Amino acid sequence: MWKQRTFLKPKEKNIQKDIVEYLRFRGYYVINCDPMFALSYMQSDKQRLPFISEMKRKGWTKGQPDIIAISPTGKILFAELKTQTGRLSEEQKDFQKFCGLIGLNHFVWRSLDDCINSL
Repeated sequence: MWKQRTFLKPKEKNIQKDIVEYLRFRGYYVINCDPMFALSYMQSDKQRLPFISEMKRKGWTKGQPDIIAISPTGKILFAELKTQTGRLSEEQKDFQKFCGLIGLNHFVWRSLDDCINSL
């Protein structure tokens, strides 16, 4: 049984955990596309700079979504997760426009309710 957590001022990582759990509960295949999350565990630039360089070589680009999800019926969606005050970067806005131009689903979710209402 899936159960939503509640937070007074949710951080993006907590919003993401709830959304990923909910999507998986609904049968979606969920891919986390945020390799830079690992930076929060690195204490110094000596660790961060080589990691960023390696991620760029492996294909990470600015603006890519936080989550790609595939529904049980094959519908693909891209989601950017933000807090209530978070804003899209210019690269994220460009990716959102690109998705719109070619007919792909791109969402900006600030809460689990946003996710539920979009589906």
